[in-house]
Amino acid sequence: MKNIGKASFANKIEKARQLIEKLATMEKFNSNDNKMMVVLQQIFAEATVIKATSEEVEDHKKVLVRRRSHKYHKDADGLMKRLTRINKHLQGTVEIDADAKLLVKKIISNMRNYRSKKKKNTEDKMPPNPVTENPTEGDRKNTLHKSTFGRRLADLQHIISILSSMGPTYTPNAELISIASLQQLSVTLEQLNKDVAKAKALAKKSGSNRNEVAENLAEICKNTKYLVESTYGKESPEYRMVKEIKI
Repeated sequence: MKNIGKASFANKIEKARQLIEKLATMEKFNSNDNKMMVVLQQIFAEATVIKATSEEVEDHKKVLVRRRSHKYHKDADGLMKRLTRINKHLQGTVEIDADAKLLVKKIISNMRNYRSKKKKNTEDKMPPNPVTENPTEGDRKNTLHKSTFGRRLADLQHIISILSSMGPTYTPNAELISIASLQQLSVTLEQLNKDVAKAKALAKKSGSNRNEVAENLAEICKNTKYLVESTYGKESPEYRMVKEIKI
């Protein structure tokens, strides 16, 4: 089934509205006795509802995607900004084990180097998940099939685990990089990931409904024009009114 974009769908609905308007001026189509007209009006009404619903679903998805992106990348209290502060704190604290510092630094470096599939398909070149020192083939496949956001969240949880194991040697003055604050951020990001996944699934379903109704609307409009032609004749003024309405 061909995917119908929002603009194309809106155009089909507008053309159907124009057709219904023209048909209403024709004696043989402007009554409830004309089954073709009744079906056309029903599908038109359904398409109008689906248009509004799909736009609402798409807008909601965009809001969530933007919110998640900001929480990971742009917000002052977002993940990537906190990673910078964590790294600086660790490097400036002599009491913390050097190997632990290096591991956290490595994880953070990997997190900054992740790339979206949409920008560049480098999945096969991704480094092993730092959570596993010697990943098995299964671990590697699981890592490569996670989203960029999912990988960052898993790495954040690993960092929290490492910081927690440091005990009293990890006592930052900044609340944003405390263990408790990082754990709360992890919960927030996990929920955002779930919300975005749910919104994308709803948008996909809405798009499928839009495609189906668009095809039905186009088909009934075409059949209605054929009926006008057979009823009034190809050279009739009635047919000329609807002839140029293309859906």
